[in-house]
Amino acid sequence: MQELKEHVLSLVPRKKIDWLIERLSQLLPACGIAYTDHEKRSEKRLVVATEVAITPLDQNFQPMEEPFMAVTRDLTIHGIGLLLPRAVDAPFLAVEFTSGIVGDVQLVSKVLRCNRQGNYYDVGGIFVTGIMN
Repeated sequence: MQELKEHVLSLVPRKKIDWLIERLSQLLPACGIAYTDHEKRSEKRLVVATEVAITPLDQNFQPMEEPFMAVTRDLTIHGIGLLLPRAVDAPFLAVEFTSGIVGDVQLVSKVLRCNRQGNYYDVGGIFVTGIMN
């Protein structure tokens, strides 16, 4: 198990995440979906809402429960903002893009915050690893 954890943590998905952001920014206008990357931050931030499957993971990257659906709020090269239908107390989340727009992409995010926003939970995280199928 420790070997798997070290392998997962040794992968840095910067190129894959950059590819995902670039691909979404190219494809979304063609699908009639508005987005913006105007931001004061030094890194490119893509504000986009797309459905993703979320699987809460424990500290050993093992699933804690069955996947459930959520919506992305934004993406950067380093992290992701999500709107979830409920709170999570998992240290990590597997985030799977399955919409078909960019193909199947799975990213692992370390949860930094989980704050209630009305009927949803605003979850922010930094990417730990990425696996492109």
